[in-house]
Amino acid sequence: MISLFGMLVIFFVIYGITLYLKNRNEELIQRILSNPVESKGIVVSFTSYKGKGATINYSVNGQRFEIKPSVTNEFFNNTSIGDSVALVYSKKKPEEAVLKYKLTVAKD
Repeated sequence: MISLFGMLVIFFVIYGITLYLKNRNEELIQRILSNPVESKGIVVSFTSYKGKGATINYSVNGQRFEIKPSVTNEFFNNTSIGDSVALVYSKKKPEEAVLKYKLTVAKD
């Protein structure tokens, strides 16, 4: 009985964390889409530790910014360091950006 209760607690904790992260990501996308600007960024590195990710540098009005999004296997396998990638950032807060392909995935 106690182990069942423990498993339920763990399930709800993981579910809560997942829901929180999903909502946080959706809020970021909504802030960006409220005043979006399309741009290009340069892939400067990749990571595959605990999931696939990339480091993307971009500049806005001479100021450099960096994002480190998680990426799909397709992006990871088909993109190289130095490649130019499309991204969308917020005109009000240019440090908030998302890869453009993630916006089309979110709409589907």
